[in-house]
Amino acid sequence: MIVNATICGLMVGLVACGGGQRDPAIVNSKAHGACPAAKDVWLASFAGHQTIDGVTDPGHGWFLPLGSKYIDEPANPMDPAAAAEAPMTAEEAAAWMPSGRPWMLRPNHPPCALTYGATYVQIVADGPWNRSFRVELKDCPLPEDGKASAAIVVMAPSEPDECHVALAHRLSTHTDWTGARHAERVPTELAPLVGTPGPGQVLLWRIDAVEVHGEPVFWSIDTSNVTVGAPNDECNWLASNLGMLYIRARDRTGSDARSAIVPFTYAHDPEELRRGGAMEVHQALFAALVDTRGMRSVMMTNLGEYQVYDVTEKPFRIGHHLRWYIPNEEDYASDGVLGPYCGP
Repeated sequence: MIVNATICGLMVGLVACGGGQRDPAIVNSKAHGACPAAKDVWLASFAGHQTIDGVTDPGHGWFLPLGSKYIDEPANPMDPAAAAEAPMTAEEAAAWMPSGRPWMLRPNHPPCALTYGATYVQIVADGPWNRSFRVELKDCPLPEDGKASAAIVVMAPSEPDECHVALAHRLSTHTDWTGARHAERVPTELAPLVGTPGPGQVLLWRIDAVEVHGEPVFWSIDTSNVTVGAPNDECNWLASNLGMLYIRARDRTGSDARSAIVPFTYAHDPEELRRGGAMEVHQALFAALVDTRGMRSVMMTNLGEYQVYDVTEKPFRIGHHLRWYIPNEEDYASDGVLGPYCGP
């Protein structure tokens, strides 16, 4: 297996002003210093010093994953040289480097102008063989507490000082099918979306939300109805898993009395995707970008990839999808599972 500490550090990093009476999903006017389009929203990762298999990785700081592509297995896959990082060629840089001026956006921080440092290409074989591309980000502070392992990066011609990051947070969770712990309360307005268990079943859930001005406006709700079977035989229990996204919709007047929570659906137009494709596995709600016009985009993440939805007008669309690392089947199979897991 060829995976060095830098790639592992990035894996850890990428796996977390509303408009008042205006509908945050409808208003689409322009504003100075506002959030850029979803196609210009990226995700950076912070990598710290790590030691894996006795090898200490000296590289640390902010990095911007750029993408990956499948390759054939090297002739000598165990050769340490195969894992060595190398700079991108001019041709690779032209293909993978983003256009525009990069700015880092973090909660409770002003926008920070970034510059690019060294570029890196590495062969990775944690799953299918692939080449992973990334670039060093410079001139912005490192996390104060070492816990902020990821940050939004946007491409904008001038400082996006009216654009703010609303990070997702865990609203409610219940993942204990044994009954040993009491389930957390589900907000009343979400209870019909979570549902109820059937006969002989245990209902598990995980709810994440993004809030604007203290009001939840976007949710990811994962549920699993587990049919309890014989004790110590959890691998043979049946479970139905469902992951859904929801957005708060209002009428044109913005009346809270007529607001509703509706399933978030989007048009899939491959021509609009910068790298092509779309996430086909579990999506974790990471953050939303908000300015004085309301919520502008929503980012979902998964193992080694993310996509950004444009929520400025209907039909909602995927503005940016990027896969920078291709995990193995085991990682994909276990991600997002709430009930007993016994392998892919």
